[in-house]
Amino acid sequence: MFNLESHVFVVDTALIKVDNLENSIRIYPNPVNDYLYIESTEVIGFCIYDLYGNQILSGHNKVVDVRSLQSGMFLLKISTTNNKDLIIRFVRYK
Repeated sequence: MFNLESHVFVVDTALIKVDNLENSIRIYPNPVNDYLYIESTEVIGFCIYDLYGNQILSGHNKVVDVRSLQSGMFLLKISTTNNKDLIIRFVRYK
C-alpha cells in the first residue's frame, strides 16, 4: 500500500505537466497500450498500484513497460528528488 503524505499531487489528464516542481514532469500517453513515458530530471523512481492499493510494478526507468498489466485503471506514483510524490491515474488498454 502506498503512503499518502502531505506532499502529494493527484492529477488525471492525458498529458501531465506539473510546473510547480522545480522542473516539469511529463507522463504520456494516457491511455497507454505498451509503454508509458516519464520525462523529468527529478524522477528517482515509480510504483504502479491497482485500485485496491496493491503494488503491481516498481522501478527507476523513465520508460515503463506496461504490457504485462491487464486492461484497466491504475495509479502511478512518481517519487522525485525534492521528496514530493506525484500520483497519476492512467488507463491500460490492449
